[in-house]
Amino acid sequence: MKFRRRKASGEIVPLDRPTITFTRDAKKNEMVLSWPDGYQLYSSDKVTGPYEPVANATNPCTIACSDPRRFFILRPTQ
Repeated sequence: MKFRRRKASGEIVPLDRPTITFTRDAKKNEMVLSWPDGYQLYSSDKVTGPYEPVANATNPCTIACSDPRRFFILRPTQ
């Protein structure tokens, strides 16, 4: 999926692909996700989706590692 944004001038330009960075705390069984401003965090239990917004996700976001697997993507907040 290609993300684009509209500048104030009306020009539509592509966005750089955002990157999610993470650190894991094995003692607490948690990971902390960080991402660039202007994006919202989405999650799914399947890599193919469907992806739903992560409720109350602020950057950085601490996620409890309770699922066998979890996938994350970013979408522009518009």
